[in-house]
Amino acid sequence: MSNQNLQRTYWDSNIDARNLGDPQWRSRFNLEEEIAFYQTPEQQHAYALMGPLEGKTVVELGGGLGINAIILARKGARVIVVDLSLARLKFLLELSRQEGLDHRIVPICSAAEAVGLQRAIADCIYTKSVLIHTPLEESVGEIKRVLVPGGKGIFVEPLKYNPFARCYRALFGPKIWKEITTYFDGKRLAQLTRPFARHSKKYFYLLAFPAFFWQYVRRNVRTFYSILRVLNSIDYVLLSVLPFLKHLCWFCVIEVTKAPASGADAPTHVHNAQEERSNAQE
Repeated sequence: MSNQNLQRTYWDSNIDARNLGDPQWRSRFNLEEEIAFYQTPEQQHAYALMGPLEGKTVVELGGGLGINAIILARKGARVIVVDLSLARLKFLLELSRQEGLDHRIVPICSAAEAVGLQRAIADCIYTKSVLIHTPLEESVGEIKRVLVPGGKGIFVEPLKYNPFARCYRALFGPKIWKEITTYFDGKRLAQLTRPFARHSKKYFYLLAFPAFFWQYVRRNVRTFYSILRVLNSIDYVLLSVLPFLKHLCWFCVIEVTKAPASGADAPTHVHNAQEERSNAQE
């Protein structure tokens, strides 16, 4: 079975907010609660990078159950959701109709490395924990092709070396994750950003990973954010004093910008070359 078919089978059979195959997920699903859990610091940063969305076209690669698509549609965006899983897209369609947002959300059953769009139409392309499941070089090529000149890619992706995340993956992660996942390190971050005119990165969750117990195991929104605020404050101090610890964070938000039509896709940040060398050493 090809990797793509393996992933499609897995995602079709694990349709729940935690991606762990909860058989009772429909009876427990609460859209507003899921939206509340989605408003984490790295996600808020991603939304800030997107800017005003009224009238813009956002392509979301790997839309999952559609929580983020609903959020973006409520903000006024036209959202094209690309996902391998037809079952997940069907749930998204059902959800968007219930919310009266189906006129703003367009589903496409396709892979990130072969987006079913014929031309550059995306003002923004977004992912969350999706590029780790794709052949990166092909996916980056598609992202660049589909973005309009001056458009942004905003990718919220997990990193390889966080000790808490590595322990969780080894002890509790489904075995198939090892077959379909390649987490980001400095080399892959450089591979993602290199083709674009500009880029930036921000790192999240050095010690804050344990707070997510209250999202994925014992779900309690208030407790989750109370603990997350405390641990994030500690992370902020540590990363400010010891910035070299950034490669031990759990998540990175990567922003890339495609060159305007009149420009070239040559890097414009003076520090980019130095940053790439630093990334490659992480």
